[in-house]
Amino acid sequence: MAPYFLINVEMDDHGVIGEAGCDCTYSKIGLQQTIHGIHSYGKLTGQGMTLTGTDVVRLLEEKMPALFGGSPGDYQPVEYEGAGQTQLMLRVSARSLHLEGSVAGSLPS
Repeated sequence: MAPYFLINVEMDDHGVIGEAGCDCTYSKIGLQQTIHGIHSYGKLTGQGMTLTGTDVVRLLEEKMPALFGGSPGDYQPVEYEGAGQTQLMLRVSARSLHLEGSVAGSLPS
C-alpha cells in the first residue's frame, strides 16, 4: 500500500498530517491519519470557485493597472472567514482609481 492516498491535491497544496482521533469507519479500516490546516500557495478557493495563482497575478499586475491606473501593489486580495465560508475581498488603493462612470462588464478577459 502507498504511504499516502490523496484526492484532488496539487503540488503547491499544504497541510498538517496528524493522527485521527475518532472511531469512524475510516479509522476502523486502517486510515488513521488526517490532514488539517489545508491551504494552497498557488490558488485561491472560496464560495465554490477556484482561482489559479497565474490568473490572479495577471489580473492584479497587468489588467487592473492598465484599466484603472496605479501599480500592481495597489490591488491586494484579502482572504477571510465570512459567514460560514471563505470570502475574498479586493482592496484597492484610493490613489490608483481613475474611474469615470460604471465599468461593470467592461473588464477584458
